[in-house]
Amino acid sequence: MATRPKEPPAGARSESRTRRVLVVANDVVGGNELLEEITRRIRRTGDAEVMIVSPALVDRPLDLLAGEVDDDIQEARRRLQVSVEALRRNGIPADGEVGEADPILAMRDALAKFPADEVFIIAHPHERANWLEQDVVEKAQRELTIPVTYIEVEPSGDTGKPEVRDVQDLTPEGGRVAADRAQEEFVTDYLPPMPRRDRAALVVGPLGCIALALLAIDCQGDIGVDFTPTDAGCIVSWVLGVFAFFVVAIHVPTILLVRSGSSTGAGGLAAFLSEVILWLIPSMVLIAAVAVALS
Repeated sequence: MATRPKEPPAGARSESRTRRVLVVANDVVGGNELLEEITRRIRRTGDAEVMIVSPALVDRPLDLLAGEVDDDIQEARRRLQVSVEALRRNGIPADGEVGEADPILAMRDALAKFPADEVFIIAHPHERANWLEQDVVEKAQRELTIPVTYIEVEPSGDTGKPEVRDVQDLTPEGGRVAADRAQEEFVTDYLPPMPRRDRAALVVGPLGCIALALLAIDCQGDIGVDFTPTDAGCIVSWVLGVFAFFVVAIHVPTILLVRSGSSTGAGGLAAFLSEVILWLIPSMVLIAAVAVALS
């Protein structure tokens, strides 16, 4: 997720820091109207440094899967060169790079190298958009925590240069989305904090008991017939199943009490039982399965 860059120590920075603007350009930054719009917005709060990322938009999904993207990369490089030169002619320090085919991935990569204060997204209207541009603005808005400006363009019928069709200042929703995800994880993860070993044991133990119970179903019927030396699988399944049940029955409440802080004297027992469950119960299931198969 994009965040604002860390501020340097107070004694090491000047009174005003040059603003950084990332431009995700799915079209050429050209044409008088588009250049004027971008230049005005970049200069509205003083000096700014600009980085342009030109996604290598691929026309068809099959081309992307087949790796046939050389022409698309060349086209993206052309758009980038024209865009950088146009901004520099307008007196704006600009640089850039060709990005991934997916504009969102290209934006993420660029932000990792260039922590921006603001993002401009130049894209086409829905009816003219490349398949990789679909929902790009909504995705960026949900992901970013910095201001987002969406500039919708379409080629001019006379010159072919992009003309501004719509401009929107969008409210970033990345912070709210992240908070909602954290809340969902908190609600669904109702277990107290504990090592992965203990969490794994809480899963392996009950599953092992269920497996042993299913194997022991073979023993239903006449006890005098089932529990005989000739039905070793039945005896093994029941004995191991009962043992596993008692281990799990002790382990679950013990580990929950220890990890929730309700008990301070059973930590060693909980750790021991977790090791027993993780190593012994799967072995018991295997032994019971072999015994049932051979009996």
